[in-house]
Amino acid sequence: MPDHIHFVIFIEKDVDYHVGELINEFKSNCTRQNSMQPIFEEDYNDRICWRSNQLDRMIKYVRYNPRRLLMRRLHPEYFRSRHYVTIGGKNYEAYGNPILLSHLSIAAVRISSKYTPDRLAALLRLWEEVIRQTGVLVSPFISQAKRAVRDKAIANGCSLIYFTKAAFGEKYKPQGELFDLCAQGRLLLISLGDEADSTPSITRREAMRMNELAHLLVKSL
Repeated sequence: MPDHIHFVIFIEKDVDYHVGELINEFKSNCTRQNSMQPIFEEDYNDRICWRSNQLDRMIKYVRYNPRRLLMRRLHPEYFRSRHYVTIGGKNYEAYGNPILLSHLSIAAVRISSKYTPDRLAALLRLWEEVIRQTGVLVSPFISQAKRAVRDKAIANGCSLIYFTKAAFGEKYKPQGELFDLCAQGRLLLISLGDEADSTPSITRREAMRMNELAHLLVKSL
């Protein structure tokens, strides 16, 4: 990468030295090869992978890092978190393409066990029409039923306004499929911000709040 390097160290047997010694030796050798001009900053970030699936994810992350950088350089306007969306009189931080808020075909995806079959059928027809028009669907997309609608929308070129409890720090960027949607200008993430608690899982209160915000957002447009 332009300003940092990733590498994986495999430890095959017990050793009597710290992995940091290997890192320091590597950095020192690079400095000597560069006529003693320092290349690296102090310290480093490391992560231990105990399971093979963790290693696979990390290698995949490193492999696609140059592509993610290219996408962010080609479309910097889609990778800024200093957008704000006002919903119900309160500002929420957003990340992605704010132009999606002005799309003519937009609908909130909200499913409840209290819905009658007729109401649910009507909503499904509405979402199908938004997808057909390659419009915008709005939701936290938490439940399995909502994710099925989301997946169909993505496969058919639809865009998403996606509510999340994740905070958008300085180095935040969406991962996986959401990154690709962001690079294509098909994603706007909206964060609960200080309304979210510190636990990694989404609470029922947060899920209900995000559903309510999705409904209010679409209603206000």
